[in-house]
Amino acid sequence: MYAEQLWVNIAIDKLVRLAIAPEITVYRQKPRGRQEANDSDYGRLIRDPNHRHSSVAWWSWMFSMWWIHGLAVAWKERDRSGRPTQLHGLHPSRLRYGGPWAGWTLGWEEMGLKGDPQSARWWWKRNNGDEVPLNRDDLVIFHSIHPKNIEIGLSKLEPLRATLENESAARKANEAMWLNGGKPSFVLKHPGKFSNYAKSVQVLADQFRRKHGGVE
Repeated sequence: MYAEQLWVNIAIDKLVRLAIAPEITVYRQKPRGRQEANDSDYGRLIRDPNHRHSSVAWWSWMFSMWWIHGLAVAWKERDRSGRPTQLHGLHPSRLRYGGPWAGWTLGWEEMGLKGDPQSARWWWKRNNGDEVPLNRDDLVIFHSIHPKNIEIGLSKLEPLRATLENESAARKANEAMWLNGGKPSFVLKHPGKFSNYAKSVQVLADQFRRKHGGVE
C-alpha cells in the first residue's frame, strides 16, 4: 500500500522526515543529570550505524519499516572482542518469530502461539528459501504493540486495510477501463434479425463506445 497509495506514501514520508530531522545525540545517564556521550562506542554506533549508508538514509529506512510493518529490526555486526561495530537492517518481510515447527506462511497473529514456547525465536529467510535462526542478543528490535503477541509489531496501516484495499480495487478497475477503452469482451445476441446487419452492428458499437468507452 505504501508503494501504491499516494496519501499513505506522503503521510509516512512526512512522519519519517520529522523523526530524523533532529540531530542524533547520545547521552550517558549520571546520578544528577546527563552527560553527552557521542564519542563513546555506543554513541558512534548510533550516529553512524552502517558504513555503506549515511546515518540519515539508514535511520530513514528503519523508521519507514516501523511505520509500514510495525517492526524495525537490525542485526549487530561485532568485532573479535564482541563489540558491535555496525548495524544491518533486516527487512520484516523476511523475518518471523516462532519455532522450527512454524511454517513460513503463518500469519503474524499465529507466530509464536503454537508448539513449545521455549523454542520460539527469530528466524531469517535467505535468498534460497532456507531459514537461519538468529540470536536475540544480536538483534536490535523496535516494534509497536500487537494485541496477540508481545514479540512482534502491528503495522500502522493494518487498521486501514479494508479501506485501502477497497480504494485500491476501485482505482485499478477505473485504470483498466481507461486502458482498455471500454472494449467489450462478450458476445451480444439479439433474438430478431437486422434488416441492415452491418449498419445495425455499427450503431450498437457506437452506442456502447459513447457510454462506456475511454479516451483514445
